[in-house]
Amino acid sequence: MRLGRKAGATALVPMILLSGCTGIVKGSDPVAAKPPEPPVGGPPLGGEEPAADARVRRLTATEIERSIEDVFLAGQRDEGPPGPRVLARESFDNQIANLTVGADLLDWLVAKSERAAAKASTRWSTFAPCDVAAHGEAACARTFITTVGRRTFRRPLVSEEITRLTGLYAATRKANDHATSLATVIEAMLQSPQFLFRSELGAPQAKGAGNFVTLTPYERASVLSYALWQSAPDDALLDAAEGGELATPDGLKTSIARMLADPRSRRGVMAFLQQWLEIDTPGAFVKDDPAATPAIRAAVVEQARLVLEDLVFTKSASWKGLLSSSTTFLNGPLAAVLGAKGVTGDAFARTTGDASKSAGLLTLPAFLAAHSPGKGSSPIFFGLFVRRRMLCLEMPSPPAAPFPKSDPNVSTRERYRQHTDDPKCRACHALIDPIGYGFERFDALGRYREVETLAQGTVPLSGEGQLLDSDVDGPFIGVTALAARLGESTMARSCFAKQMLTYLLGRSAAQTEYAGDERLVDGALRAPDTDATSMIAALLGNEALFTRDARNLMEAKP
Repeated sequence: MRLGRKAGATALVPMILLSGCTGIVKGSDPVAAKPPEPPVGGPPLGGEEPAADARVRRLTATEIERSIEDVFLAGQRDEGPPGPRVLARESFDNQIANLTVGADLLDWLVAKSERAAAKASTRWSTFAPCDVAAHGEAACARTFITTVGRRTFRRPLVSEEITRLTGLYAATRKANDHATSLATVIEAMLQSPQFLFRSELGAPQAKGAGNFVTLTPYERASVLSYALWQSAPDDALLDAAEGGELATPDGLKTSIARMLADPRSRRGVMAFLQQWLEIDTPGAFVKDDPAATPAIRAAVVEQARLVLEDLVFTKSASWKGLLSSSTTFLNGPLAAVLGAKGVTGDAFARTTGDASKSAGLLTLPAFLAAHSPGKGSSPIFFGLFVRRRMLCLEMPSPPAAPFPKSDPNVSTRERYRQHTDDPKCRACHALIDPIGYGFERFDALGRYREVETLAQGTVPLSGEGQLLDSDVDGPFIGVTALAARLGESTMARSCFAKQMLTYLLGRSAAQTEYAGDERLVDGALRAPDTDATSMIAALLGNEALFTRDARNLMEAKP
């Protein structure tokens, strides 16, 4: 009765029936007992609205991978292909609107669950020790189901689920051995919507809360684990949920501190930073430059990872520190491309760059490459990134206009000046392009230069730019001066926290802010020298993060 891939996407159908799902993931948290009743109105909780709606979230492909690996493969990576991933520019891969369920995802999940089940079933007793000789196979299967099911569904199984899964084991055992029958159960769990989706439906608050619900203890555990670990809660976190610790400020703080001390916390923090910087897709670094070989593109990605981990986890850099550090990591090939001296070999070594040319994250070759479509610099992409992702400034929809054509006889600055000279384009590009000009002394691979080479000679690059609409407006020269301004900007630091909140809540980067955002962001910005992980800890430790607006919650019909 193994669930093979021949059925393709339809293989999930019997598992949906097995889980008792009739549309929305109903009754997914036994602590809530049942989904919240339809809201009946009433005053907002605490006089303020929450920062998110009550909803059900599909796990991302990465979250599925990590959950299966941590629960069933002892942290070992699965050898199969990565899952389908959708990531638009200026967004995050966990935004709920993009996480649909299609045939490609289901086929991939079926294959992944088969591989995990085959491996895990051969060592089933390590998950739930049980003496078969003393207790019998059926009793040990039940122990296995309740123990592993708690991790897989991220909360204790309800009696109906236990009955269904033990029944599946018994039916399979008639024609298969104990391990094979348990493998079928594992597949059923991993192909269930109870695994694929996580609930943020909450439980109704005390009378008078009206439209608002609070997340249940097990839902809170999932919020924390997927935010920091991109994976299912471990037993300690589930125990904290069961004991009510996640509903108290001190208990929540203790669990967050423990999770941040775990190496797995690098997964979530790094995923946020890499996606915020838009440097998480190596394929984006394919340039029309002979130096941009596959090995160099891979080195650029690895360098960015090392620098980010060093700044965030070793140095605990503040917002200002993220934009002013000159510490980097180089290996011989990348050093040769960038013109750095004294580094040889394939291994990466920590080194210090020229402080006058270093602006932390903004001079990472990976960042510069990701925002440069060709060999040279692109003021549009850099300007848009700074305004939208660093200052949270909205831009109007651009009119239909041709992209400036490349001309070997015209400098980049002169070419893009067509935008500001054109009345149809001036309103936007007068705000965007002057910021981007500050990056012009770096080419698409992060090599510093003083001149731009044209067909008929060279032109000097001044790096002169200007910031508008911020709290640190004014002219500047070069990206290091721009970074210094942004490092002092309260507006930019607040935007950084808002970007974190957007990621944690699975929202679109362009989504309208919620009324409850401000109190969450304010709580994360207690001091100017707050580091990135402390900001995340403050967001996750704020009770407001676990309140949901239930006004849009619709019950699915059977």
